[in-house]
Amino acid sequence: MPADPQSPLTLSIDPASLAPLIHAVVREALAQLHGERRSPEAAGPRADDAERLLLDTREAAKVLGISPRQVARLAESGELPHVRIGRLVRFPLDALRAWVAKQAEQPGI
Repeated sequence: MPADPQSPLTLSIDPASLAPLIHAVVREALAQLHGERRSPEAAGPRADDAERLLLDTREAAKVLGISPRQVARLAESGELPHVRIGRLVRFPLDALRAWVAKQAEQPGI
């Protein structure tokens, strides 16, 4: 006999079997909130960088050899070239290279 589409669906699930799944989902959500990446290839610029024009803050930090927070500070001050796409901040790879070259030309400490 076919199930009545109006009747509620009842599942019997052992709560203990859901705990590992819930923990994994919460860990992943927290990692995303904190900007952490789970996969090893995501730790730095992606493999297809030859085709990519824009880097996110973490990728720009890795390329420049500074912290993501320092990249954000430099961008907020207007010192580091960046573009905004909606709420996203991205760093043109060519502009970062030009910025580094310009910094190298300036007399330092």
